[in-house]
Amino acid sequence: GIVATINAAQNGLKVILCEEDFVLGGRLNSEHEVINGKDASEWLVKKCTEIAQSKNVRILSRTTVYGAFDHGIFGALERKTDHLSKSTGKPRQILWRIYSKKSLLTAGALERSIVFGNNDRPGIMLSGALRSYLNRWGVCPGRKIVIFTNNNDGWRTARDLKEKGCNVTAIVDTREKSSDQLEGVLTFKGRQIINTRGHKGIKSITLDDGTLLELDCLAVA
Repeated sequence: GIVATINAAQNGLKVILCEEDFVLGGRLNSEHEVINGKDASEWLVKKCTEIAQSKNVRILSRTTVYGAFDHGIFGALERKTDHLSKSTGKPRQILWRIYSKKSLLTAGALERSIVFGNNDRPGIMLSGALRSYLNRWGVCPGRKIVIFTNNNDGWRTARDLKEKGCNVTAIVDTREKSSDQLEGVLTFKGRQIINTRGHKGIKSITLDDGTLLELDCLAVA
């Protein structure tokens, strides 16, 4: 979305960039990435500065595009001062009706959980959510963390956690032929979680071979 905004603006187009978050960058704010040999955060600051200095770009942060209608019309809700503790005399919210000739939807991908018994206990969250806690807000989400995954993204979360000093006790991968390995971490390949236990929070998981693992945080990818 940021690259598309810059390209359009450089070609003389008037651009409205809507971002639901209060900062631009989407998932890059939650990831440990390298772009063109530099940390993604440096790249992001440079590009956001470039966008902010462009005269033909209007940035609407804290803005949700809630509807797309005929003839390029969009509805958007900007939360202008909802986050402020004191009144500024400005409106809390602004409802925008946007008329566009062209539109780009750059919302990324949606991560989904894996279904298993009692998968809604406190302490169970998506793998990408753990990376947000870790990389964006500097919070270690648990003392005993287990990753349950059927793709490479779960291993990505495990590596980020290990690099920041968090305790990843085990990785459960449904793929028998996954080549991923992480030194010092117990790995169960070709296995699945069938149940969880815990009161007011997850305490243990049971695998389909009967293995019982204790934990206080489960990341699912």
